[in-house]
Amino acid sequence: MTYDEVVEAIGRGQKGDWLAQGGGWVYKHDLHLRIEQTEKGVAGTGDPFSEEWVDELPTTEPAERVVFWVYYGVNRIMEIHTVLVDRRTSVPLPDERDRFSGSKWVSMSRWDYNFGKIVELYSDTELGGINSLDTILARAGISVRE
Repeated sequence: MTYDEVVEAIGRGQKGDWLAQGGGWVYKHDLHLRIEQTEKGVAGTGDPFSEEWVDELPTTEPAERVVFWVYYGVNRIMEIHTVLVDRRTSVPLPDERDRFSGSKWVSMSRWDYNFGKIVELYSDTELGGINSLDTILARAGISVRE
């Protein structure tokens, strides 16, 4: 699998294409491709995170930075930074504030959104509604760019 094929596989964001494996995910169509959440203290995982978009969300727990590494075989080929909201939902970092639009954190790339859907924990459970990536993005006013 090439790097571009890895990017494409993640960019499709099809949760059904991934097997959950103890804190990580393995791509069903090429078992050499996997996503792993780093341990606390590694690459900033577990560090407090504060930005206006997340600070304004109604949560009971403080936000934390969470980093995911994408591996192909033994090679770490990508690092993706997210924010763990309320200890439940990993949200890929949105784009910088658009100073000219007057709105807050305006958008996230489709690729980042699809990554978030792969690592989403509550999409298929009773808690999915309030803890889903889609709900968090809507509450924060973050749209997904095509």
